[in-house]
Amino acid sequence: MTEATIKEHGLPCKAEMVRAIREDRKTQTRRIVTAQNSLLDGGSVVKRVWNLLDFSRAYPDGGPSPAGNDGPYLHVPRLPEDQWPEEDRGQYDPGVVHRVYPRVQQGDALWVREMWRPVMYAYSSGIEFNADAVVKNTTGDNFEKLQALIEHSGGCLRFPGARKEKQNERWRPSIHLPRWACREVMPVLDVRVQQVQEISGEDITAEGVHGNDHAVNYLRLMFQRLWNSINEARGHGWDVNDWVWAYTFRRQA
Repeated sequence: MTEATIKEHGLPCKAEMVRAIREDRKTQTRRIVTAQNSLLDGGSVVKRVWNLLDFSRAYPDGGPSPAGNDGPYLHVPRLPEDQWPEEDRGQYDPGVVHRVYPRVQQGDALWVREMWRPVMYAYSSGIEFNADAVVKNTTGDNFEKLQALIEHSGGCLRFPGARKEKQNERWRPSIHLPRWACREVMPVLDVRVQQVQEISGEDITAEGVHGNDHAVNYLRLMFQRLWNSINEARGHGWDVNDWVWAYTFRRQA
């Protein structure tokens, strides 16, 4: 696969995850299976159909599918028709079992989306990252893009004599980081589908979770706490045991 054909996918990361990736402590990530990161029957997701899926009865398949698509994927039946919205009843076949695939495939690349802000020095401009306060200087076309971004937003001045309010330019959400401004692009080595509680001790370590006591039960508790800190408030805590896409990647030196 040539560089020109590699598909790239943005990967939003919290600061502690970014630090773990950059310190080569994290080579895996798990993302809950959603309409946004999945394909339905090999094509784009129709949200109305997606909302009829019963993931409590889903089961995995290593592939390939009958249509020849690479695995892994999930077989997901539809909910009983009496649980459908009134307007959908009689519109679809309740006996259909769908195939749900990951959008991210082995051979694709993940680029890290992290909290950031544009900064301007006396003679240069760059992107500052919240995770470690590192500034990525920009040149060429990217310098022009950043200059335009700073001029549009008021920017962040970082040189002696700059006004204090300009030095304290707000941090911007990771989802708004432009692709050209990212600093980590990682090839995807493997994609698996599993329920989150199936994670092994080796996988937990690859997720960047470490401790003085490397007993599996201790690591699972640490990962459970991390998972809940990210997902529980939105209804996807550890006890829900969601289906996840598990990506293994390699940071480029």
